[in-house]
Amino acid sequence: MIEKNTTLYKLMVLFMLDKAGEAMTSAHFSDFVLEKGYTDYFTLQASLSELEEAGLVNTRHAAGRTLFTLSDEGRNSLKFYNGRISDEIKQEMTAYLKEKNFELEEENLALSEYYEDGKGGFSARCRIRENDKQLVELSLSVPTKEQAEAICLQWNEKYYEVYECLMDILLR
Repeated sequence: MIEKNTTLYKLMVLFMLDKAGEAMTSAHFSDFVLEKGYTDYFTLQASLSELEEAGLVNTRHAAGRTLFTLSDEGRNSLKFYNGRISDEIKQEMTAYLKEKNFELEEENLALSEYYEDGKGGFSARCRIRENDKQLVELSLSVPTKEQAEAICLQWNEKYYEVYECLMDILLR
């Protein structure tokens, strides 16, 4: 019975990612399943890990959080097993996503990540997206991981100020 339920939780995650059309954090899934009482936090986290291992979701790490997106394999699996999710649960998930739509769009507007540059330093990659259009992409090389992390964290708070400043300077 537990395996059947974890299959449902995985399908729910795939459904939500498909409907959202945006990257989502585990906090979004947790908010929904815990609020509705479907499962506990640990079972959900195990389901997310299994989805990632199976290649049904893609993950990327940015600004201290993990973002999940639906892979092509995940989309195909959802099409095949979509009927295993009741219409009532689908309606609940759709309503939740409509309620959180602005929040999801806002979270995916400013993206940042850092990585080792292979030359003994780190690079922080910062982007602003709007309606699937890349407005700004900025890469900064720094000597330490701590500096790269700080840039990514600040980007999420100050991206709009940086954008305004760049536009002001470049369009004078």
